[in-house]
Amino acid sequence: MSYHTFTAALSTCGGIKGEEDIVGRSIWRHRNNVIFSDQQPHVKQLLHSIEFISWAWMRAKPEKFGATYYDWMIQPKQCLAAVKASDRKRQTNLIKR
Repeated sequence: MSYHTFTAALSTCGGIKGEEDIVGRSIWRHRNNVIFSDQQPHVKQLLHSIEFISWAWMRAKPEKFGATYYDWMIQPKQCLAAVKASDRKRQTNLIKR
């Protein structure tokens, strides 16, 4: 998945709260590895890190997020749309009470 596809999916479906934090921390960590651990810059590795951490954050949410990592990599937009629909349903149930 390209960076543009991934960020478009995040922004279209409401994204992940803290997505800027995920991207910023991943870039910072990668930068530190290049500077202090004498590693070579690797854009694909950085993108993979961002994708994995965002999936892990979604899995850690209290709401049910059942997407596998494979699903997240192939169809992030559909995964986020399912979460957004679930959030709307939960909010509707809270209002009915």
